[in-house]
Amino acid sequence: MKKIIIILALLALVIFLAFAKKGNKITIAGSTTVLPIAQATAEVYMDQNPDINISVRGGGTDFKPGFEYIEKEAVMPSCVIYFTDGWCDSFPEAPDYPTLWISTDKANFTPPFGEVINLEQRD
Repeated sequence: MKKIIIILALLALVIFLAFAKKGNKITIAGSTTVLPIAQATAEVYMDQNPDINISVRGGGTDFKPGFEYIEKEAVMPSCVIYFTDGWCDSFPEAPDYPTLWISTDKANFTPPFGEVINLEQRD
């Protein structure tokens, strides 16, 4: 099951990068519950793309910290991929870069900006 989720997340990352602005920095910020999946996905992607640097951060139940970190560090990412269970309503203002939300739990997760991929859990 974990392997399937990692493959799907990696596929989502590759597809999203094809449409994102050019750059070599990516920040993945999301729920701590999916942090291991995000880290594994980033490691696989960086192994295959050594010119890309991916920063992975957990954010708990508040979506703002990841975006605040990007602003504080003056990073302009190619895109942000936020892994989450979707159970939070604390959003920042829409950023100037593409955002992809990957929801692992809440099927009707509708953030105020970005695109959403809902991962189905199978037994």
